[in-house]
Amino acid sequence: MAMSTGERRRLRGDGIPCYKVNAFTSQPFKGNPAVVCMLCHATGDVTEPGTLLLSGRNAGQITTILQEVASELSTVETVFVFPPTRPKTDFHVRFFSRNKETAFCGHALLAAAHILTTSYGDTRDEFLFTCENGAVANIRRRRRNVSEYVLVLRPSAVVVHDVERPTSKSVPAAVTSAPAAGALLTAPVPLFSVDKLRPYVDALGLETFDVAHVLTHVHSSNIILVLKSVAAVIRAKPNKDQLLALRDDFLKVTITAVPNLRPREGRDKATPIPVGDDDDERLQKYDFVSRLFAPKIGILEDAVSGASHALLARYWTTAARQGAANATLRALQPSPRGGELAIDVRGQTVYVAGEAVTVATGLLGDFWRSRVAKL
Repeated sequence: MAMSTGERRRLRGDGIPCYKVNAFTSQPFKGNPAVVCMLCHATGDVTEPGTLLLSGRNAGQITTILQEVASELSTVETVFVFPPTRPKTDFHVRFFSRNKETAFCGHALLAAAHILTTSYGDTRDEFLFTCENGAVANIRRRRRNVSEYVLVLRPSAVVVHDVERPTSKSVPAAVTSAPAAGALLTAPVPLFSVDKLRPYVDALGLETFDVAHVLTHVHSSNIILVLKSVAAVIRAKPNKDQLLALRDDFLKVTITAVPNLRPREGRDKATPIPVGDDDDERLQKYDFVSRLFAPKIGILEDAVSGASHALLARYWTTAARQGAANATLRALQPSPRGGELAIDVRGQTVYVAGEAVTVATGLLGDFWRSRVAKL
């Protein structure tokens, strides 16, 4: 339920209003949780707390305070909404996990749009957000009077590595998300050795033979293991200590597969190629399944990830559909909280749709006044 005008005025004047939102779901306690902290009005004008945080402070001091707040709130992701920093944009956002600032978080951005429309009465059909890394992200309202939104994402290149088996030969591998929309390029790509792969599969309770390909992303710290069956995706058991001990630059590990699909009414004619023997009828309505693990940023298993689904949707559209540029996909992320996503791939642009629900509203108290004063 939206807060009254008087309640919003009290929160804006006396502290930092914050809202806990479950994204990519229409049900409380499902989907992916995020906290939205508003440091500006829906008009884009800065609030009193926002003014104190931003005036006369260097970037490091601001980051320290925001990280302390996110750590105290201890939610998967906290997004701070600031006034716009660039012309023709609506808001500036910064994302923080429990222990690290992150460049982008799709479900937290969706949560921010949800709060702007439901708690602040913003009637815009589209929001343009700038991120700390300079990227511009936009979210569209899918339908009026319904808390359903569409993340508009443009993922860049994913490199597909074959796994080096005892009989493997060095051959070119595919690069998806090519500059030409929907194109499938080939380029010499190093094989991913079994020795390098083994720590990942051990940390997930899997075997090297479960992995068909390894994907790396040129602008992401997410490594993706394409598995041979959905059964392997579901049975994976992440070991936090082993994942934290991985000695590389990857902060996230994603696993994905497609069901052993049989033709069904209404399915896109470009059917994904079967890669396993999954006969569970409940999975037949999904085009791909995935899970994501990121204990290095304080998340053992992500509930539902918007950004990673954009990458995966481009991969499954281009690589598994014989170079197709467009597809409408339905995805499942079988995490403990669980989530389903509707995704449209149109060339280089991916549209990830999801609903959101507010589960709590609150106020960050006067601590921020004394905390800022000490800097």
